[in-house]
Amino acid sequence: MSSVLIYNATILTVDAQNTVHEGGWVAFQDDRITGTGPKTTQPDTTPFDEAIALPGHLVMPGLVNAHTHSAMVLFRGRSEGQSLLTMEGWYNSIREPELSLISSDIGPAVALSCAEMALSGTTTFCDQYFFAEEIAQAAGASGLRAVIAYGIVQLGDKERGDDELAKAAAFIEKQRSADGRVIPGSAPTRPMSTIPRTCSALKSTWPSNTASACTCIWQRGRKTMQRPWLAMG
Repeated sequence: MSSVLIYNATILTVDAQNTVHEGGWVAFQDDRITGTGPKTTQPDTTPFDEAIALPGHLVMPGLVNAHTHSAMVLFRGRSEGQSLLTMEGWYNSIREPELSLISSDIGPAVALSCAEMALSGTTTFCDQYFFAEEIAQAAGASGLRAVIAYGIVQLGDKERGDDELAKAAAFIEKQRSADGRVIPGSAPTRPMSTIPRTCSALKSTWPSNTASACTCIWQRGRKTMQRPWLAMG
């Protein structure tokens, strides 16, 4: 058991009232927040295993990256001078290097992405990409929380869709972490390439406890958003 007190910092609580404590404090017990408040209510530092003064610092809940393809950090800079809204630009910048990826490329790439997210204050991310098993393993080792979805690309092929659903179900069952930090799921990659029957069948891949599903929404040929659906098991 361990206890930590962070004090003399600006505490952004993000509660219903958006309370901000200037010179405030946050207490932790076994990695759980046990209390927070203004300077006038700060507890004595003596009982804590560690007390950390952070004047001039902002303490806030971790950020959530709701849409990322963490392994694609390998492609950084490839799209300079090209438009990803053209077939040529997309293929040269994204698809061509994707076709060269192998499983051993993924772990180091995701580790780098996770380190960069942690440095920016991001503590949770949602990822859907190829090599879902390797991404989940690297995410688990990073210490971040993550929703890792097995990407399903069907392209109108029923047999392929059935195969992808079976692989998604196996991924969900295998990757569920005991501590709950990594939540596996399935991700039909764009409804335009995954027929409705496969989308409606997704729920059968979810076990009785929490799983996830997410997808990209396209409008007039442009990707507009990714919407994760959680706790739909």
